Amino acid sequence: MSHHAAGSAATTEGAIEIDGQFFADPFDIPASLSPRIRPEHHPQIFGIIRARYGRMIKRALREPGTRALLLCDRKVVGTAECAGEFRLDQIHRIERQHDRVCFIYGTGDLVEDCGWSPLRRDDAYPTLRVWLAPDGATEAPVQQVGVELLADFDTGNPRLPLGFNAFDASLGAAAGIPPNVNGEDVHLGARYEFWLCHALVGTTDEQGRTRARATEVRLVTNWVASPFRRVNPRRRGFVGREIMFALGLRITLDPAARRTRVEFA
Repeated sequence: MSHHAAGSAATTEGAIEIDGQFFADPFDIPASLSPRIRPEHHPQIFGIIRARYGRMIKRALREPGTRALLLCDRKVVGTAECAGEFRLDQIHRIERQHDRVCFIYGTGDLVEDCGWSPLRRDDAYPTLRVWLAPDGATEAPVQQVGVELLADFDTGNPRLPLGFNAFDASLGAAAGIPPNVNGEDVHLGARYEFWLCHALVGTTDEQGRTRARATEVRLVTNWVASPFRRVNPRRRGFVGREIMFALGLRITLDPAARRTRVEFA
């Protein structure tokens, strides 16, 4: 299939501008420019994809068990039951093959459990203190190289058995985590855009010991307007059960003290 050449500034009304280059169609963006896509590009990119390729998307989503798509080069190159099944190594391999940026497109709503961050007088959302750092930052304890936050702890999600990790993209920027694969998904019935990135996520136990692991996280752009703040407006991060298994955590939720006790198994 032929590609449209990038136009000049005089003929680029409505085009996506990345580092001085203009693209009328997101699928024309070469893979090398993927890290240069900014948060302000996301609404325009996914708006164009929905408007121009809506029929292709709807047709693919009719397949049983398909609620998420991997899109590249004007084609559906992967399907899944939820967007969390797409792995970065798989996506990067496809991007190299096509020399075009891939985009994740999800439709699956993700549930939340009740909690520990104060919500109302008689309710709270379970939290877990975590540090977010660039993948590979293992030369020092994660507390010294990462950004600290209290993340709401999601303990149940039927479509993604081990949950998922989502953080305010500004925290990722503060931690020095570079943008990666661009995606759009649904949470609590509302769409949001994100980068799927490799990052180091760590926590400490009651004795102050530290564990961390490299994993895939969603850095949500325009976090303030995202559906992740609907349940808890003070939320900056959201972590799933995967971290319990990955770090070997023994977690006790104390509803009386509204406190999460962490021990290493």
